[in-house]
Amino acid sequence: MDFHIIIPTYNRKLLLDRTLKSVLNQKNLNFNYYIYIIDDWSIDWTNDFILDIYNYKNIFYFYKNNWWVSSARNFWIQEVLKKAKIEDFILFLDSDDELLINSLNIIYNKVIKYNYISYFAFWVENQLWESTFYNFTDNQILNYKESLSELNARWEFFRIIKVDILRNNSFTFPEWLNWWEFFFRLEINKIYDLLVTNEVVRIYYQDNSWITRDLLDIKKVNNFLKVTKFFIDNYWYDLFNLNKKLLWIHYLVYSRMLSLSWNRFTSLKFWFKWFIYSFDFIRLFLYLISLLPYGINLNNLILKLKKIINE
Repeated sequence: MDFHIIIPTYNRKLLLDRTLKSVLNQKNLNFNYYIYIIDDWSIDWTNDFILDIYNYKNIFYFYKNNWWVSSARNFWIQEVLKKAKIEDFILFLDSDDELLINSLNIIYNKVIKYNYISYFAFWVENQLWESTFYNFTDNQILNYKESLSELNARWEFFRIIKVDILRNNSFTFPEWLNWWEFFFRLEINKIYDLLVTNEVVRIYYQDNSWITRDLLDIKKVNNFLKVTKFFIDNYWYDLFNLNKKLLWIHYLVYSRMLSLSWNRFTSLKFWFKWFIYSFDFIRLFLYLISLLPYGINLNNLILKLKKIINE
């Protein structure tokens, strides 16, 4: 059994260096691992950096223009499937992530112990060593409905997938959406149970709430619109029955993005649904900001002020 670690990157040379060191510093391994980096045409000399510093036999590097993160992952998945064994596993790292010093051994021991499971989720902490999730029962096995429930639905697990799953199914990351892998994970979980463990293997560099942390531009607004609309349209029934809170939050995000793109009348319809079922003052304030002229600029100003205050 080998591990195949896929890392998309763009203009993150220094962060990528930290990520790669965290993988290469793994000790006492009884298995092989391979690293696949796809660089979306970085202009910070990432290519020279990789070729000069990380020119290892187990590191594969590809330099391509106009590949969003989903396209990058799909590209390497297909390359891995050409040579991987059915018992191998694929791991997805972001280029600002870190593995703990013994992460790969923890993962290896877990998949050996639960060799009848093909889909695993490991615990994540942020850079302040704070858990990003509520406590789970260790080694809990979740089906699709259980994973999507309000009790269990979480964003930042570190998930690993057996190659056999991807070889025998047509699961891919949606390439027309930027950085959104949740749909990929949900579709797998519809067929394969997910084993969740409390063992921490990944450091996730987190700043603020996912609702507010990104500085916005019209490109990001349009991407949020596509993501939330796709989620509402395709998972509405499941969310309504299993996780209404998550559904109403997406109504709010969608309404905010509609307003920021000057579709204010339509945005009010979705905002009203959120307001009825899941009201809170912080999100109300964010929505009101989106209704004002220069809403994107005001949103970004608030985030910058918040960052200054937090520092």
